[in-house]
This record gives sequence, C-alpha cells and structure tokens, in this order.
Amino acid sequence: HPRRMLPRVEPALDETHTPAPWVALAPNAAEAFSAPSGLLLLSSAVAATVVASPSGHDHEIRAGIRGSAIGSDAFGDVALVTGYVAPVLVPVALLGAGAARRSSQEGASKDALLVHGSAAAQAVVVTFGATLLLKAATGRPFPLHGADPNAPDRLEHPEYAREWRPFSLRGNLAWPSGHTSAMFALASSLSASTGSVWVTVAGYGAASAVGLGMMAGDRHWASDVLA
Repeated sequence: HPRRMLPRVEPALDETHTPAPWVALAPNAAEAFSAPSGLLLLSSAVAATVVASPSGHDHEIRAGIRGSAIGSDAFGDVALVTGYVAPVLVPVALLGAGAARRSSQEGASKDALLVHGSAAAQAVVVTFGATLLLKAATGRPFPLHGADPNAPDRLEHPEYAREWRPFSLRGNLAWPSGHTSAMFALASSLSASTGSVWVTVAGYGAASAVGLGMMAGDRHWASDVLA
C-alpha cells in the first residue's frame, strides 16, 4: 500500500507554546547567515564597498549629499535618534502589550503581539551582534574622521574614504551602519510576521529614511548604509 501523506498540523498557540525572542534563536540565526539569499546579500554588501571605497565614489557621494538640499544636520540628528530608539522601543512595546493582553484575554489571538514582538526582538538582536562584529573586524573610520563637523576643509579629504583599520577597536566602527541595519531588521521582521502591506511600506520607508539621514548628517559613508 502506498504511504498516505498526512498534512502537517501546527500546534495551537497555548500556554505551552508562548512566543518568545529566544525560541528557535540558534537555528534562525544559522539559517540567516548560511542560506543562499543571505550569503548573496552579504557578498553584495562587500562587493559594493570594495568598489565604492577605493574608487572615490564614497567620497563623491558624501560631498554631493552634503552640498545638496538633503544635506542637513537636523535630518541626521532625527535619523540618529530614530535608529537608536525604534529598534528597541518597538519590540519592547509589542512584547509588553502582548504579555498584558495575554494575561487578560482568552483565545489564540492574544498571542499575535507576542509573535510580532518576538520576531522583531530576535531579528534586531541577531543583526546588532553581526553588525558589531563586522564593525570591529573592519575598523573603518567615520567620514568626519574625528574632526570638527564645522571645519571648512571637512569635505576635502577623499583619502578618508579609503581608510580601513581592522581590529583597531579605537572608535573606527563605521562599516556597516548599525542604525540602518537595525532599522531594516525591524522592518523586515515585522513585514514577514504581520504580512501587512501597510507595515511593510511604513517599516521599509522609515528604515530607508534613517539610512539616508545617516548620510545627510555626515555620519556614514554611502557604502556603510548600503551594506
């Protein structure tokens, strides 16, 4: 008799299947950095930087943005704060609201916020860890190079874009942009978790704005943000 294929039945969410940021953390992280799509994206980030840094494109983009209408310290400051706060506040708020609703309501729907919060928290933490390791390993100086942001010659040093000091651990932590990577981790995890077009548009829009703000405020090279 041929084997009868039974449909896979997922267990219902209940007290024994509470979503949490640490659930399946190891296999999810391993898959993120070993799946073909992940390896392709990482390779693309490295390749783009290898081209942009020595060729002078990073410097040219920096000078172009700072000399344009979007080159703004205020824009950069807003992006900086948003990139710090949103990746922490959003997962914490979702987890807190989900836990409160779980304790006061019955039914499977009570776990929705916990699912979204757990997905976001796990994505942000894994991404932050990977970004920090890459920063320390590459040791790229920031565009200002420790100089006064109001110095008249701040845009006259194309050699800064070509500098890399691997494992220097002296504040040379520009590549890749942590604010941008955290925001995109938040956006992509919530997009996948909720399946909402509005969440996807808002999340990726905010992440893109933060990335642009990092360049507009002269806080990162273009290849830092792209990576």
